[in-house]
Amino acid sequence: MNDQGKIVIRPAKPYDATKLCYLLERAYLDQDDVYPPIDQARMLAWVTRLLSDGYVLVADKGGRIVGSLALANWQFQWSVVWYAVIEWFFVDKSFRVNGTADGLLRAAHMFADERQVPIVGGISAARDAKVKDRLMRIKGYTYLGGQFLRTPDDGQHVRRRRDGDGEQGSEVGAGRIEGGAGESPGDRREAV
Repeated sequence: MNDQGKIVIRPAKPYDATKLCYLLERAYLDQDDVYPPIDQARMLAWVTRLLSDGYVLVADKGGRIVGSLALANWQFQWSVVWYAVIEWFFVDKSFRVNGTADGLLRAAHMFADERQVPIVGGISAARDAKVKDRLMRIKGYTYLGGQFLRTPDDGQHVRRRRDGDGEQGSEVGAGRIEGGAGESPGDRREAV
């Protein structure tokens, strides 16, 4: 355990899994109603998969995880070149002004640079997007594209609500893309 006043950037350990889940849950709940409901079992599976197969860094302040950045192996579908993709990058609001995000990025860059692996990542939060975009440019990232969300009809499939017991729920489930070469029942072609 480290000194209570100092934040230490370190590789995550398996025993950090539940603390990471709590941190990420706070991160996604902080994004208003943009993200779908959190399934805690899936969240834990994602975290433990990255603890096993990826590289996860944590910002530890006296045993409390106040930030994290996770990298996973990734490829463009048309290429054999491997990248490290940023799976998540979040710092608790009260620790953003003291260089915690910078420390996590520097440690991730050192890890990837030692392996000669480029890093690709995006900003998935609409709030403060300009500030985050500026930070990534300062840190040497090149703009590669953007990520947009379009919801069908009124967008209710991604709306979150709180059930009475504090658990997240959703009144409308999201559909899935299925099918193959043939037409699906909902396939309609319209002249443009």
